[in-house]
Amino acid sequence: MDDFHAKWFNRKATITPPTPEERRQRKMDYLRNLASSPLAEELVERFELPEIREAEDAFKQALAGISDPEARDRLDTAAGRISAAYQLLGFCVGHTSQSSEAFF
Repeated sequence: MDDFHAKWFNRKATITPPTPEERRQRKMDYLRNLASSPLAEELVERFELPEIREAEDAFKQALAGISDPEARDRLDTAAGRISAAYQLLGFCVGHTSQSSEAFF
């Protein structure tokens, strides 16, 4: 008689552990998904700070002063990527912080 359970529990695992690069990539994917989640959006709305609004307004004014549309687009794209990176970094710091002040 074929004993399915004996074979199942005695089988050898063929899964290889992830490499350090794969582990890092998984962590970054997790944090990116977390940073773009509804919770993160709610936190961004909840903690709307005047300094952030002032910085955005100053950037918009500086951007409006650039006449070349291609240069303006490249600068705006770069600033958007920097902003997203800082948002992700801030969320990561808050996520790993032991202080309750990181979230409230």
